[in-house]
Amino acid sequence: MKLQQLLRYGIPIFFAFVVTALVPAARATLINSSLLNSGFESPVIGKKTYSIMNESSVPGWDTTATDHMIEIWSTGFNGVSAYEGNQFAELDANQQATLFEDVSGIAANMKLDFSFAHRGRAAVESMRFTITDLGADGLMGTKDDTTLFSKIYSDGTSAWGYYTSASEKQILSTGNTIRVSFDSLTPGSVGNFLDAVDLNVAAGAPEPGTWATLLLLSFASCGPAVLRGIRRPVAGC
Repeated sequence: MKLQQLLRYGIPIFFAFVVTALVPAARATLINSSLLNSGFESPVIGKKTYSIMNESSVPGWDTTATDHMIEIWSTGFNGVSAYEGNQFAELDANQQATLFEDVSGIAANMKLDFSFAHRGRAAVESMRFTITDLGADGLMGTKDDTTLFSKIYSDGTSAWGYYTSASEKQILSTGNTIRVSFDSLTPGSVGNFLDAVDLNVAAGAPEPGTWATLLLLSFASCGPAVLRGIRRPVAGC
């Protein structure tokens, strides 16, 4: 291969390879973990026991239950260990309900990454996890709400299932208050354990493939000009 051909075709390929290899580590810069009391460690209820308390006693979390009660278990109670830490929550305290937390102050077009652990209590149980933008009014159930993500997860009683957004389509914020909610699909007062919930906010950057494509296009159009540059300038390169 002639030197001129090597420079023309080899350089773009080389740079694309380098960028593809290096950019993933810098693709998204973590800003903060947004949820309060994500592992239900507060308030401390003691060892190998459980407590049903008003939502006002559980920092960060609220419930749609009409009695406003949230149920917290400590690790080891009834033979169930927490996924992490010393405590976890049950979605159904005295009735089928949704456990949720609202997060404000996230700018628009931020990348949202989630993770949580879910487990059935009495059988294989299902719940719906949803991330909702509450719109300009900040209220749930109004016309300006936008569902950013929603999916049903099911788990049995033998082990925790752990889920993340890694394999999901990118979730972007829209600048309003965001509600993270876990909706029990199990009727009654027994169902759905939850632990290790997290919502991370990151400043996104173009994917590695995007950088590589841009570089390839740039070199495809300007590479020959570099070789000819010593003879005459080329506009735009």
